[in-house]
Amino acid sequence: MILPDGKITSCNRMIGDDPISSIFCYGYFDTLKGKFIFNNKKYWFLKRLIVNNISRCDNCFAKFSCRGDCPATKAIIYPEDFKKLVSPHCKEIREFTKKLLEYIVNDGTSGLVIK
Repeated sequence: MILPDGKITSCNRMIGDDPISSIFCYGYFDTLKGKFIFNNKKYWFLKRLIVNNISRCDNCFAKFSCRGDCPATKAIIYPEDFKKLVSPHCKEIREFTKKLLEYIVNDGTSGLVIK
């Protein structure tokens, strides 16, 4: 997302000038040069914030439901090491996914919106 001030961020919730928001900013528009400038190191760091890179999620049956949760949410709650930690909502997501799977096994997909 390109912000009004020209910054490029990977998260629409991280648009401030605070330290946590700056984690998600990986470029800006240089008005003097008339082009976008990207921080490739930050870009690749952000690209790696996926569930497959969270070791505690490796064997989780619900990992593709939560996808490791939102990195911005985790950065706010665990600013010191958010990229390696599981979601603060892990227990709830696992319970919801379990109940949804049980419902499908017992009752089929009737009543569910499936596209």
